[in-house]
Amino acid sequence: MRQRCCFFWVCVSSVFCIIPPALALTNQDYDQGKVSAYQVLKQYFKTKGFRSGNITIPELQLDIHLEDHQLFKKEEEIEDIYDRLTEIRKEFGLDAPETQKVRSTGFCGVLKAECSGKDAQVYFILIKQNLNPESRIYTLGHEYGHFLWYLGQQELIYSRFNEPEMIRSTINSNKEFAILCSWTALKIVGVSLSNSVIKFSPDRETRERSSQIKELVNLYYRK
Repeated sequence: MRQRCCFFWVCVSSVFCIIPPALALTNQDYDQGKVSAYQVLKQYFKTKGFRSGNITIPELQLDIHLEDHQLFKKEEEIEDIYDRLTEIRKEFGLDAPETQKVRSTGFCGVLKAECSGKDAQVYFILIKQNLNPESRIYTLGHEYGHFLWYLGQQELIYSRFNEPEMIRSTINSNKEFAILCSWTALKIVGVSLSNSVIKFSPDRETRERSSQIKELVNLYYRK
């Protein structure tokens, strides 16, 4: 009987599952005490540059600790976010993503895995190359916002505000929390938010909501 590792790619509309043959172990492997399938799973991701433990997020002035089953990697200076994401998905036997969902200057993805009755979460951030300093900080803040949301660590940001309960009740989604972190990252480095505008959002509703959240950060964020 083979013990197998199942990978689930989490996206907006669906969940995919694949079983890489290279990570299928027989019971004999366990009996001989060589290695568990879960250890193989973690080692595989570590060879790809993912890591657990302490993660520093300088753009948000945060240090967080990932548990043993949580792994993370950041890639900057990506020539094309869509192409890189397609490469990652193909590595796990998945189809290319929908083009219209990958048009921004950054991306935060989650890969969930189940192996030998244990769960693992793998997070990665992709940042486009040649961004000006403000756009880079805004994008990093945004993608780290998604990362913190997936981890359930929103309070690390809410607690930075003079009216945390009001900010908490105002932010209604992963997307809005990421926008909050974008403006917070710029506020931290001393950028004048009053003179800053979002230029790479395709829809008017998002631009208007972003402006509202920007004003909250400008008024209530405390260092």
